[in-house]
Formats: sequence, C-alpha cells, structure tokens
Amino acid sequence: VNSAPTAKFAIDFQGFLLLMNSNTGKRRIYYADNNLITTDPWSNSFDLPSSFDDEITGAVILNKRLYVFTRYKIFRVSYVGGNPDFAYQDVKDWGAVPKTIKKLTVPDVGEVIICLAWDRTIRIFDGTEDEIISANIESSDGMSTVSLEDTNVPNIGRAFAETDTNEQTYKLWLPMGGSTQVTHAVVYDAAIQA
Repeated sequence: VNSAPTAKFAIDFQGFLLLMNSNTGKRRIYYADNNLITTDPWSNSFDLPSSFDDEITGAVILNKRLYVFTRYKIFRVSYVGGNPDFAYQDVKDWGAVPKTIKKLTVPDVGEVIICLAWDRTIRIFDGTEDEIISANIESSDGMSTVSLEDTNVPNIGRAFAETDTNEQTYKLWLPMGGSTQVTHAVVYDAAIQA
C-alpha cells in the first residue's frame, strides 16, 4: 500500500503501470505489473539518459508506441521482457512543456502528438518526423496581440493545453508579457490546418 513511489506522471503500457519523474529521480521510470501494483515493492526502475538538470515532462501512447518527453529530448520506450523489461531509444533532441502534450487527429496525416516545445514553438510529431506549425505566430507582426516570442519564459511551465475531439482543435493557454498567469490562448484547427 505505501510502497509505490510518488511521481508526477503515470501511464498504463503493455500490462505495466509506469510511474515517472519521482522525488528520487526526475528521469526515473518505476514500473510494476498491473496485476501486482497493490503488492509490488516497486523495485524495478530505469533512468532515461540526459543531462543532470533534465526531467520527464509527460508521456503519450501513439500508434501502440510509448513516447516519453523530457525538457530536452523525446524517447521511445518499448517493452522487451526479461532483464531489463524495457528498452528506450532517443528519437528527438527537443522536449515539451508539461501539460501541453496532447494527441490530435489531423486529416490526411492521422493521429499525431502536438505540444509546445521549450523553444517556444508548437510542434506536431508523428512518431518519426516533426514539424513546427507555429511559424506565422512566432514573431510579432504588429497587428496581433499574440506572438510566441512574447511568452513569459520563466512562467512557461504554467502553459497548458486541451484538445476538442469534436472540433479537432488544440487549445494552448500561455502566459504572455510580464504575466505570471496564463493570459492568452492559441487555437490550432486540425481540419483546416491553421
């Protein structure tokens, strides 16, 4: 009952519950068989390789594959069985802001991951390739009150997003200017890809 580590993120994958970003390791992933989670000592774990100041910021299952995001990287985690039970592969050298990592279906593309990267770009990732979709709002054009260059970087961790599956939109709330709270929203419409 009291053996599971505290963690910021949890995901069910391949019959295991994975707990990520614990108080004992920001890049550590603990795992236990779903049938044993209430009695497991939670002694099985592994760390994702990165710099000492990196940390896991979220995870998403896309097309039956698990992608784990950190501040600086994206890893694909696979169940291999045996010892160790899981393997990982570094797939991208950019990371995502927590609470902005969502899945969305884009016409003619299929299901993708969409998120706000730490470099203040909005990216779509299909598991292999990624594309920056925020080029037209990255710099101020003098007409709109919203540009990603105005994002309050010290408070970018307050950003969050939601998807609307009926409208196929990704709604991202950001702190702009000197604000410490979210002040503006950016909406990506997947149906018209704008």
